[in-house]
Amino acid sequence: MGRQGGARARIRPAGVTYYADPHLKQPGEINHHHGGRGVHFLDPAGDGTEVITRDGGNQA
Repeated sequence: MGRQGGARARIRPAGVTYYADPHLKQPGEINHHHGGRGVHFLDPAGDGTEVITRDGGNQA
């Protein structure tokens, strides 16, 4: 299981709603930006958090 898949597998049973976008408008979905996968969710303090499998920056 990949890092992002592992993170999603942990937040789902905890009842944490995850989203494909940082504006929290696509619940239960993941994004596939920059050739990777990502999810956004709110941490217990209410801060937005993102888990991604690939950095969107320049690739050498």
